[in-house]
Amino acid sequence: MDAEAWLAINSAAIAEGRWRKPVAASPADITFQEYAEDWLRRRELKPRTRAEYERLLALLMEGFAAKRIDAITPDVVRRWYESLDPTRPTRRAHQYDLLRTIMGTAGDEEIIDASPCRIRGAGKAKRARQIRPATLADLKVMTGALPERWRVLLQLASWCALRFGELTELRRMDVDLDNGVLRISRGVTWVHGEPIIGDPKSQAGVRDVSIPPHLVPDLEAHLARFVGPRRDALVFTAVGGPGHLNHGTFYKAFRHARAEAGREDLRYTTCVTPGP
Repeated sequence: MDAEAWLAINSAAIAEGRWRKPVAASPADITFQEYAEDWLRRRELKPRTRAEYERLLALLMEGFAAKRIDAITPDVVRRWYESLDPTRPTRRAHQYDLLRTIMGTAGDEEIIDASPCRIRGAGKAKRARQIRPATLADLKVMTGALPERWRVLLQLASWCALRFGELTELRRMDVDLDNGVLRISRGVTWVHGEPIIGDPKSQAGVRDVSIPPHLVPDLEAHLARFVGPRRDALVFTAVGGPGHLNHGTFYKAFRHARAEAGREDLRYTTCVTPGP
C-alpha cells in the first residue's frame, strides 16, 4: 500500500510537471555551507573575483552556514537582509547578490524548488549622493599635486578612460608614440597583497586607445625620465623600485591631490572623464 501511494503521488507530480529528479543527497542533508563551498569550487573565476567571493561568502556564513539549504525561505532571506547594516549599502547589495546567485544555481540544479531570494532591487546599491565629475580645473590642480612619476597616470586615466589595473600593467612596448596609440591587452589585480597579471575584464577590453595629442609630449618625457629601456619595463611603478604600483600607494598621493583641489569627494573613477 505504501508503494502504491508513493507511485500515485509521483505519477501525479510527473503529470503536473512537478516531479524532480532525485539527487545524491536530499536537501535535508545539505547545509548552505556545504553547497556554497562546493558552488565556489566549481566556478571558473579570475583570482581577484574568487578572492572577493570568498570574502563575501565568509559574511554569508554568519547567517546561513549551518542552515539546511531547503530551510532558507523567502522570509528567512528577508529577515537576514533587514538585519544588515543599512549604512553600508554596497556591501549589503553585494552579499545579497551572491546569495541570490548561489540559491539560483541550487534551484537550477533542482536541489531546491526555487530560489528564495525575491527582494526587488536588493542586489543594487543606491548611491547616497551623486558625485560631480572632476573638471579640467580640478584635474590641473590634482595633477600638479601628485608626485611627478604619477602625473601622466592621472592624465591618461582622465582622457583615455583607462582602468587603474590597465595603466599599472602598461609597458614600454604598449606605447606607440609615433601613431599616438596605447595598446591595452593586459591588466593587473592584487590578491592577498600579490600582483596578478591577466587579461582585461572582457574581450572588449583588448583594444587600442588613442592618446590625445596634447598628452603625447608629457608621456614622451615620462618615458625618458621614469621608464627603463627594456621593452617590458613598466610605465608606472611603485616608489623606489621596478614593481607594480598598487592602489594603496597611489591613493595616499591621490587623497592629498584631491584635497588640494578642494574635491575630497572624488574617487579615481570620477576622474576618468573631465567635465567642461
